[in-house]
Amino acid sequence: MTTPSVIAVGNFDGVHRGHQALFAEARRIADDVHQRTGQLPQVTAVSFRAHPLSVLKPGEQPPMILHPEQREAALRNAGADRVDWLDPTVDLLKLQPTEFLKQMVERYQPIAMVEGVNFRFGRGRAGGHENLPAMGRELGFDVSIVQLDQITLRDKLMTDVSSSLVRWLIGRGRMVDVSLCLGRPYVLRGNVVEGEKRGRTIGYPTINLNCGLQMLPCDGVYGGRVELNGQTHAAAVSIGHKPTFGQRMLTCEAHLLDFDGDLYGQTVDLTMLRWLRDQIPFANVDALKQQLHHDTQQVRHLHETGMLDAAALVAVGE
Repeated sequence: MTTPSVIAVGNFDGVHRGHQALFAEARRIADDVHQRTGQLPQVTAVSFRAHPLSVLKPGEQPPMILHPEQREAALRNAGADRVDWLDPTVDLLKLQPTEFLKQMVERYQPIAMVEGVNFRFGRGRAGGHENLPAMGRELGFDVSIVQLDQITLRDKLMTDVSSSLVRWLIGRGRMVDVSLCLGRPYVLRGNVVEGEKRGRTIGYPTINLNCGLQMLPCDGVYGGRVELNGQTHAAAVSIGHKPTFGQRMLTCEAHLLDFDGDLYGQTVDLTMLRWLRDQIPFANVDALKQQLHHDTQQVRHLHETGMLDAAALVAVGE
């Protein structure tokens, strides 16, 4: 017999603070049922493996904030006992709202469904907060609608947290605001690939990351960190097209402070903490080396004084 569930369905890209509020409510409902009945329902996240627009309007889907394995870990940290993946097939996406919910009932036996006020589902996005509660009553489960979570950004703008907002902020390099929306820093996950090894020849070796479909912040130099073998290494991160060398291929590379090793072929999590400066061309390699020295010394100072992390920046109002 399938264990009863409290379910939440959605893309959950980023697993931002608004998503976390959904799972906090789902956990509250499950714990209340457990206290009253002795039976503990599973809190289940039902997430689309790929964005539905990748099927409905290929090429128009938004960039990915988290790789699926990152998203699953974040959903579990938010309170999900189980994460199930839906493939956004044409057959699934053309289901009427009630037909879609019947599939959810058959699969998960939900006693409750928790969704945000902006949740839409079913063919033509016909299902939503205005009719989901009535459908739930008809199919035998409760519905809890959670209001949007609000955040005050560092420019003092108060706004609703959403995946679209997170992408907008990433695209402008506003990593502290991204951390505020996510409730944690933004982490790029990528495979270490061979680059041109030009950094090594000028005294600043880097790891080059291929992050696949994950969204990169805008061109710039950033402060970040990498955890390797239980040690934390501050990192000066360059994202862009290497204007000094006239390249147009987008790269993500990081110089890890106090690290000398070979990471080719490994998967590395690069935590992006704060923007430092724009990408600019330099007149010659010596001028570039001088700037790289300044960048690495700045990152080292921020790391050693505890000011590299977004939480520290917010605390002092920088």
